[in-house]
Amino acid sequence: KATVSVLNWCGATMFARSLRLLNYSPPRLSTLSNGLRVVTFNELSPVSGVSIFTKIGARYEDADMAGCSRVLEKMAYGVRGDGPESFFNNSGQIGVTNHRELLIYRTDCLRWEVESAMDLLIEMALQQGMNEASLDAAKGLSAANIENLRKEPSKLLFELLHQAAWGNNTLGRPVFDPNDSLSSVTLPKLDSFLRTYARPERMTVVALGVEHEAMLEITEKKLSPILASREYLTVPANADTPAVYTGGVRTLENLVAPSSLQKFYEKNNTHMGLMYQGTPLNDENYFTKVVIQSMLGGGMSFSIGGPGKGILSKLYRECLCRHAWLEGVEAITAAYSDSGVVGIYGQAAHDKNLKLFDVLMHQMQTVPDRISDNIVQMAKNQFRSQNLMAAEERTQSLEDVGRWAALYGKTWTPEEIEAEVQAVQLDSVREFIRPRVLGTPTFAVYGNLDGLDLDQISQPKMQASKL
Repeated sequence: KATVSVLNWCGATMFARSLRLLNYSPPRLSTLSNGLRVVTFNELSPVSGVSIFTKIGARYEDADMAGCSRVLEKMAYGVRGDGPESFFNNSGQIGVTNHRELLIYRTDCLRWEVESAMDLLIEMALQQGMNEASLDAAKGLSAANIENLRKEPSKLLFELLHQAAWGNNTLGRPVFDPNDSLSSVTLPKLDSFLRTYARPERMTVVALGVEHEAMLEITEKKLSPILASREYLTVPANADTPAVYTGGVRTLENLVAPSSLQKFYEKNNTHMGLMYQGTPLNDENYFTKVVIQSMLGGGMSFSIGGPGKGILSKLYRECLCRHAWLEGVEAITAAYSDSGVVGIYGQAAHDKNLKLFDVLMHQMQTVPDRISDNIVQMAKNQFRSQNLMAAEERTQSLEDVGRWAALYGKTWTPEEIEAEVQAVQLDSVREFIRPRVLGTPTFAVYGNLDGLDLDQISQPKMQASKL
């Protein structure tokens, strides 16, 4: 108990002092008369970050609209706008993230270029100037991206896990569709998709390093008139159907090493993921899940920058430090507006696939019985550190704040997050994880399937009697 108290005091003191050094200001949120949300939080940097979040993505695609969000994501990179060239001459940057239920368009720019950045973001999000040439270019980029996905097994496995967890519906609809859905995407379909979902009440503007009143003025001046002039289609009644976790198994046999784009990732390994039902972002147990992810941790046998990162986490100490044949094992989670998953991912040589399965099973199903107050407190302190580092990273800060604002109309301050994490205790961790690992699992394999009893894996409490 004394050790836990000291760890807690050290973590809380470090967090409070670091916030003062960061000179962090809490987010401010306003909702305009048309339903559009504007969120800002200030900082002292001369560089600003501005993003537009739109509730549009693979989750909202039906069979006819399949592939639209992927093409829109790639189309955004072709936008250069009619504004001053100084935006790019002064190292302005653009980016897009396809988050299944959100498309996030972002820019980084010098403070005096915020209006030019807003012009670009509007064109990226609404694609008012799209034509056959930009459509063909976006399709080409999307097809190349799908081909590159085959060279990154961990990303491909995460896609398989989503399809298994939600049964190819809602959150399980593929972002990277290997089928020929791109060929059916046309300009009229993209226009209909945008006029259905890219509407003010489904959009959020998030700005870092911009005064709140100034951002409100820019949004009213630049974005609101354009949105008011558009004709919208009716959002389908089933568009926001709640995501229902089903669990299940997805496999893709492959025994040939990919020609990876990343150094040391071209090894000929089997990749596995084992996950269970988690929580949505706004669930009261969300931060318990966050602490569990921090506690499990993990890493790779080789990591860029040298070994040692995450070495005190459970998966590193109990797996990588004990099993020389393991290439990597780490905790993975995903949280969305109304559902989520929590689990672990691992990779090893093909002939070690059964051993890899046993390690993943043992780690997940025995978590409640192999933790202590000290381990939970160390995980909480680790998350505090990660939370502070995220506050210093512009892109991560924009995404974290923007997702909450876009999905729930709410923002969090670091102090509020700290209070939620502080409330997580050993008993709450056990109460969270124990019933979940006895439920229906989600399991995916990319690699060697020999010896795996897939029928048994798909059942609740799988292998529990053997542990």
